[in-house]
Amino acid sequence: MHIEDVYVKEAVEEKIFGKHGIIREEIKGTLLADEPKHFKSGKGRYLAIGFVERHISSVYENKNGIAMMVTAHPSSKWQVRLYKRK
Repeated sequence: MHIEDVYVKEAVEEKIFGKHGIIREEIKGTLLADEPKHFKSGKGRYLAIGFVERHISSVYENKNGIAMMVTAHPSSKWQVRLYKRK
């Protein structure tokens, strides 16, 4: 899947940083600079697992190549294994 840009609402960005300590640049780096692994997760949403300094899992909706962020968090052990397998 090709992502051209990442859009993060301010409220979502604050929640992700407050809860998980992830900043916007980490999310963008994971989705744009890295080769993330994408998985369909239902309800028109996708899960992307990528690595830039640490593994990050991002849930987003794809709107014509723009990732509309829902949430992001540090990847769990099983997500890291899934990323390394694909």
